[in-house]
Amino acid sequence: MAVPLAHRIVTVSLPCDRTQDEESLLAREWLVTNGLGGYASSTLLCAPTRRYHGLFVPDLPSPWGRTVLIPRLEEVVRADAFTVDLSGVEFEDGRVDGELPAVLQEFVRHGLTPVWRSRVAVAGWRNAC
Repeated sequence: MAVPLAHRIVTVSLPCDRTQDEESLLAREWLVTNGLGGYASSTLLCAPTRRYHGLFVPDLPSPWGRTVLIPRLEEVVRADAFTVDLSGVEFEDGRVDGELPAVLQEFVRHGLTPVWRSRVAVAGWRNAC
């Protein structure tokens, strides 16, 4: 009996030497669909570089269609006075801001779920939006 595609675990990972390069993280994109017309997509740097990038893009009834409802999140690691900005942003002049390349250890896609693994050298940290 064949295993349905939805139940197969496929792991795709980005080599460690590529996680430190902002341009490489900005040039690579991920996409997850829900099978109903909606999706989530962005770059590996978590910086939306296209107008259709978004973390929650449902396919709404006519006349709206696909609508970017959550374009991005600000992810920050805070511990006492220490702060690391995990979210990336690309400005119009080409500047890229964000500290993700400095702390990113690995990008892995387990099946349909993109996973960023970072190493922050701080004891006791929390994820704040």
